[in-house]
Amino acid sequence: MKGYLVAVTCLFAVVGSALAQGTIGLVVDGKSLWLGTTQPVKVGGRILVPLRAVAEGLGAAVEAAGTTVTVSRPGNVIVLRVNQTEATINGRPVPLEVPPVRRNGSVYVPLRFIGEAVGAKIEWANNPRRVEITTPALAPTPGPTIQPPEPIVERNVVAEKAGPVKAMRKVPSVVIIPWQLIECTDGGRMVAKETLQQLFTGNGYAVVDEATVRQACYDVFGYMDVDNPMRSAPTVSQMLEVARLCGADYAFAGRIVWRTRTIWTWRGPATKAYTKLDGLIADVNEGGVSFSANGVEADSEERSDLRGIAGWLISPLAWISAGPKDPHHRRAAQLVIVKAFSPWLNATRAQVDRDVNTPW
Repeated sequence: MKGYLVAVTCLFAVVGSALAQGTIGLVVDGKSLWLGTTQPVKVGGRILVPLRAVAEGLGAAVEAAGTTVTVSRPGNVIVLRVNQTEATINGRPVPLEVPPVRRNGSVYVPLRFIGEAVGAKIEWANNPRRVEITTPALAPTPGPTIQPPEPIVERNVVAEKAGPVKAMRKVPSVVIIPWQLIECTDGGRMVAKETLQQLFTGNGYAVVDEATVRQACYDVFGYMDVDNPMRSAPTVSQMLEVARLCGADYAFAGRIVWRTRTIWTWRGPATKAYTKLDGLIADVNEGGVSFSANGVEADSEERSDLRGIAGWLISPLAWISAGPKDPHHRRAAQLVIVKAFSPWLNATRAQVDRDVNTPW
């Protein structure tokens, strides 16, 4: 018991040091717990966590009435009171080293107490900095034994004559890791995101939904804001890990930088936007880079002959009217994305068609 207390004390000393350096993550049974703006705080030398988010992550129900909060989990009923140094577990009084506090409408409780109260195991891990909580398994509730009815077999004469249905290969899927879009207008950013997605959906690929990407990015990079990606580019191994968490075949990441200049033409001054793209496509099945586009450039006045597999994504400049700068940013984004990744799409499109339409 003494050794256990020393270990727990050391753990919370480490967490306190990490908290001083920035936010820490909480992982419950292998899944990251999203706390939003209610991050852990340090009070009186102890780490306090938002009670509702953590308790519900541990599979418990939370009820609040005034300053009293009740946490219920099979086998445990925990009652705490804000600013009181005594709680009860199944009616038994238990002293608290630090009382629960209320901050910005949320009740915070000592992490050590709430973890031990439900019998959870608490460990510290680095890279990224996080507290890992493992909850005890709940015994299944036995139910009545119900005998299944005898199956009714109906013959389908048409299907029998046609023969067995052949399974088709699954549609390949892509996870788009949030791109770095630098020095662009809001319209340019919007069109770049749309074009990156349509590049795949328009060519037979499935794109992983944003909520799944958000959670995978949090698990791998420690952030969840898809509108504000990391300042540094992800490594190939990180891209592959995000793809595996999303169940995708490919991971797609990169950055685009815009520049705007005023040029002189025979008609007078005119706006011109330039884009430069660096991007990677990682293949989960191959375990490495499938395609790399480095330093690909385009400008909004470029008379592109890109047609066919992805050229339909490019809008004529005359179609867009959102100010002198914005339409050029939009078209330059479309041009550089299509120019950079058309070679890969041309090389893989035939294989995609063959995989989707060929039976096993």
